Amino acid sequence: RGVVRGARPMLLDGALGSFEVRGEVGTADDLIGRTLIIQHGDGVSRGWTINRVDILGNRWARYWVREAPGFVLDPSASVATYHSFPQSDHPGPHAFRVAMLTRRSFPPTPTP
Repeated sequence: RGVVRGARPMLLDGALGSFEVRGEVGTADDLIGRTLIIQHGDGVSRGWTINRVDILGNRWARYWVREAPGFVLDPSASVATYHSFPQSDHPGPHAFRVAMLTRRSFPPTPTP
């Protein structure tokens, strides 16, 4: 749980974007495959799958996600501007939490 300080599209090892967060960031290995949920100040929430975690410092991390963020965050204005659907602006504060469920990729089941 904590606050989102940045969001940007960026390709890295299968990730399509990243979020910089401050708060209870957890242990990197325990977060891979979990859903990062971001809630904007107006109550709108969306989720992304965590692909990689860089611990940047005390209570500071960058979460890399499998899906494109879809918005940019202007920290000076505290507004999230979605450039993909629904192409809307959402005021801050922007909070995050990580779901307890984990998404994993499994090989296809062979057919008889």
